[in-house]
Amino acid sequence: MSSINDSGENEFAYEESNIVGISENTPEEKNKRILKSIKKEILEKEEDKPNV
Repeated sequence: MSSINDSGENEFAYEESNIVGISENTPEEKNKRILKSIKKEILEKEEDKPNV
């Protein structure tokens, strides 16, 4: 259940965003992001190579 605090913010939404933020920082998620960026870099290099 959400509640509105004194400043008018939705506390539940704030808590939910923190939970999501924490889960994105797990070692597994960091590794996935690293691997994804490496894969992207390799694909870009492959595209730049002239076809022989």
